[in-house]
Amino acid sequence: MNRSYTLNRIALALAVGLAAFGSSAARADHYPRVDPADRYSAPSTLTRAQVVADLKAYQASGLAAAERIQLEQGYEMNGLRAARDRYAALTRRSTAAPAPLTRAEVLADLKIYQESGLAEAERVALEQGHDTAALAAARERYAALRQSDRYAFLVMQTADRIAQPARPSRGS
Repeated sequence: MNRSYTLNRIALALAVGLAAFGSSAARADHYPRVDPADRYSAPSTLTRAQVVADLKAYQASGLAAAERIQLEQGYEMNGLRAARDRYAALTRRSTAAPAPLTRAEVLADLKIYQESGLAEAERVALEQGHDTAALAAARERYAALRQSDRYAFLVMQTADRIAQPARPSRGS
């Protein structure tokens, strides 16, 4: 009796295993088969530099961290949507590449970013996991300051301080 019980359990396990294998094989037929020899032969449409730039944008936008947090928590949060928006904005390709910013422009932009409160608001929003009204207000202040004469003045002042020629304002 003990032996027949064991044989029944083995038979049941085999039947369940074969059924599972059969259903997984049926599902696998829905996917195209890839010949291992052809896997890497398709020509890439991106250069190595473009892939590296995309990776940097992915990390800089916060999307990498937001997706990791979302995966750990198991649900989508507002911070993930904001990170996707930032990634989309960073990866938009324009036909005419903008001239790189000068050191004076970067330093002036940093000062405006801090003065507008956007730096602090983004830090708080990232900690909370969602956008806040303060963040939206800080973005508006930043955009207004970035287009103001204050930004142009900071660029000229910084350029004088670091002895770098200032170029004409982009908006003018």
